[in-house]
Amino acid sequence: VFRFLSDLSKFHSTNIALVHTSPKRPTLADVQKIIPRFCGEIEQRPPRYCAVNIQGQRAYSLARKGADFIVPLRTVVIKSLVVHTCTHKGAEFVVECSSGTYVRALGRDMAHALGTCGYVDCLRRISLGSVTLEHCEAVGTACVMPVDALWDPEKVIVVSEACLRELSQGKKVPYAPLPQGSLLVRAVQVLPACVAVWRDGFLESKRFLHSASGAF
Repeated sequence: VFRFLSDLSKFHSTNIALVHTSPKRPTLADVQKIIPRFCGEIEQRPPRYCAVNIQGQRAYSLARKGADFIVPLRTVVIKSLVVHTCTHKGAEFVVECSSGTYVRALGRDMAHALGTCGYVDCLRRISLGSVTLEHCEAVGTACVMPVDALWDPEKVIVVSEACLRELSQGKKVPYAPLPQGSLLVRAVQVLPACVAVWRDGFLESKRFLHSASGAF
């Protein structure tokens, strides 16, 4: 939920002093008009209070010290941006975006494009990859899921134990072409497994996931 009329130094409405205000109240038509400018591949500047590394230090640490610095622009992808409601107080959106997107910065930049100020008052993640709200449990509830339940089935690769053992030893294993991006490679049993990539005809392990016994 984006709130218009004010701009917060930390992009959060709790106990943060307002640094800018604006009397302008965008209409639904105004919001819909600027949405195409924020879809696809865009550049955004993360807020000063973020975890971006600036010369060996986190940006939020430098900001708390009052240091003078600029967080570099980053390229992100907004796959979908849909406005559900819009009133004189603010608007509610559903955003599908790439990893690394700062949604709070998106709200700030959209408000500026509308000629006003704004911040994200409520942010709710409804999916991450193949994990949706249906997979979630209340805080404090024990929940154990098979590791491959969190992966796109097309990117779960079942190999022989010998192949998996070679990957665990850091070896590149010849393999037929596979989908691009990170893959979950396992034998018949779910664990152990590894996160791997396929490149130039070879599988290469990036991270190994051991079973409780640590054995194959």
